[in-house]
Amino acid sequence: MLPEVEIELDWRSKRYRDVERGLRAVASDIEKDFEQITPLVKKILREYMTGVVRSVAQRASTPYPSGTSRAGVFPGTLSKRSGKLLSSLSENRIDVRGDDDIEVSFTLTGIASVHERGATIRPKRSKYLTVPLPPALNSNGTPKRKSARDWQNTFVLKSRKGNLLIVQKAGGGRITPLYVLKKQVTIPQRLGFEDAFQAGREFLADKIADDVIREFFT
Repeated sequence: MLPEVEIELDWRSKRYRDVERGLRAVASDIEKDFEQITPLVKKILREYMTGVVRSVAQRASTPYPSGTSRAGVFPGTLSKRSGKLLSSLSENRIDVRGDDDIEVSFTLTGIASVHERGATIRPKRSKYLTVPLPPALNSNGTPKRKSARDWQNTFVLKSRKGNLLIVQKAGGGRITPLYVLKKQVTIPQRLGFEDAFQAGREFLADKIADDVIREFFT
């Protein structure tokens, strides 16, 4: 879930930090009940959140291996691999509810939630995580095998840099690095969903006021 976001509203040279109070002031001045304004406000909120969802999805739609921003860049971009993250950014997850207190929310699930907030992942049942290297990946960036155990003729060795690797032995004494073993992996904040929502909140408040005035004054 997105955290609560405050939206301010300007009306008749006064700044309302509480949008509901501001809208009630607008309704009073144009001699309309607040409840008459509610459906229009909900429509604007849904349209705004739809734009946010689409903009975030666009930044996460560049096919692997191009597109993923380096760690520390926020908000960043993500390469499309299996498509699971993009499928979770469905406009059907937008929820606009309430009559007196109107709320808009969007539920981030699975890997989308991890990339939004960042996370440190540690193994639960073993000593190391197995992080696939390019030879263990398909052309779209998804793993060729479900698990490192599914590969044959493998063993563990230490690289010159001190990393533990799972490698596969092939003919002629050749070896192919398949996985690097890590005790933990840190995924940075990179999706930027909340950041995208926050970036346009002043525009959103002004649009609500403008559309309400336009609709009810005319």
